[in-house]
Amino acid sequence: MEYWFSSDALRGQPLRYLVCLHLIEAGSPQTVRQLVAAMEAKGYVIAGRASKTMSDTLRTEVSRGRALRVGRGRYVAGRTPRSTVWWMQRRINELVDVTAH
Repeated sequence: MEYWFSSDALRGQPLRYLVCLHLIEAGSPQTVRQLVAAMEAKGYVIAGRASKTMSDTLRTEVSRGRALRVGRGRYVAGRTPRSTVWWMQRRINELVDVTAH
């Protein structure tokens, strides 16, 4: 099985999934700074300059409709089908299992 996570720093698809799941869980607008802090509190390291990487991630998710921009640097969860949420959670669990071994 090929994994989509190849270093200690979080970026790309795993980061997008974690951000979407966090926005759904939070249920209220989150700033970029709050999202970075939430990922770091969960023990993840964000690749590059964290705020820039997070902004790039959010831009992608806004274009997909999974996140909505409600103000400068503030985002809420968009519309994400339950099956997609399930898939995201499954992939993140795989990531945790792989990095734990």
